[in-house]
Amino acid sequence: MPAEHAAVLEFDPQRLLRATIDALGSMDVSALMKLGAEAEAMAKLRPQMTSTDAAQSLALKQALAELLQSTERSLRMLRGLHEAGVRRIEEQATWER
Repeated sequence: MPAEHAAVLEFDPQRLLRATIDALGSMDVSALMKLGAEAEAMAKLRPQMTSTDAAQSLALKQALAELLQSTERSLRMLRGLHEAGVRRIEEQATWER
């Protein structure tokens, strides 16, 4: 049996959601990207799934894409805040000299 057919048989949206929550908790963008790719692969196999699994895989794919975008925006914002703080500390140290 090809690997993609095995993936259809092992479609487990709860596992994917738990993994997504874990990745969000640690702000692990690469894990979210992998989960997004997994959901994308499952969504492409919709014709071979039950209608319930197909609907869940599509909804999961869309939710993961939105979560990834949101997480990337949050990380960019946090990096910007961090860099601004570092610059402020460096400027303050320069003025104290």
